[in-house]
Amino acid sequence: MKQRALQAGGLRRVAPWAEIGIGGRINVIEGGLNIAPGELGILDGIDVSGSYVWFDPLLMLRLMLPLENK
Repeated sequence: MKQRALQAGGLRRVAPWAEIGIGGRINVIEGGLNIAPGELGILDGIDVSGSYVWFDPLLMLRLMLPLENK
């Protein structure tokens, strides 16, 4: 089984302490199953594989608050 992802996004500052943004992530999962035929030929072998690809939209928010010794 293999899994891959590619993500990109951008942020824009809307206040000195806040940024908002949008982006997206493409995900890919691939997998397979291979079972050899039985010794006596009673059972057939199985060879199955597939992949699934999807896109996730992202909304981002970054808040930058000062930490104080309180």
